[in-house]
Amino acid sequence: MKFFICILLYTAINLGANTVNAGTDNLIALADGDLGRIQFHKNEKSFSLSEFERSDEKKTSILDYKEKFLLINFWALWCAPCVKELPSLDNLNMSINNSNFEVIAIATGRNSKKKANLFFKTNKITSLELLFDSNGSLARDMRIKVLPTTIMVGSNGKEVGRIEGLVEWDSIASQKLFKSWISN
Repeated sequence: MKFFICILLYTAINLGANTVNAGTDNLIALADGDLGRIQFHKNEKSFSLSEFERSDEKKTSILDYKEKFLLINFWALWCAPCVKELPSLDNLNMSINNSNFEVIAIATGRNSKKKANLFFKTNKITSLELLFDSNGSLARDMRIKVLPTTIMVGSNGKEVGRIEGLVEWDSIASQKLFKSWISN
């Protein structure tokens, strides 16, 4: 009888477990230093499907990154903290080196495409695709209030968390957090 009760209890716990929160709890535990400022959501949020542009001016949306874990950074050339953190985002993207994870940097607002391309070349940012939200519609839909803002989007296309301000993305703690996130 005790065996039956144990099996029943185990089954009830497994059926009632919230894997989203369990995964988020694990991430919160790994969020050291700057990463401790990430605001993880209790419940994942829907992500905007507003389009933005690639550097070749073709339209794209988050749907084109289906089933990937995304770190989406909203930035601008005139924003000193944005410019400072982009190389560390590039380093993080290279260090994770996983086909299920991608960092995307979206220049929002009025940014010269020519100057943004030059900035990427000058700073040897090679693993990030240069993307533009020229009219700011995606940033508005995502309620971006501060630049830089970085959003974590799970492989299901839902927002898991976000952080505002400058972050050292290529730290060992950051690599550990994102490797854990994509392995769950």
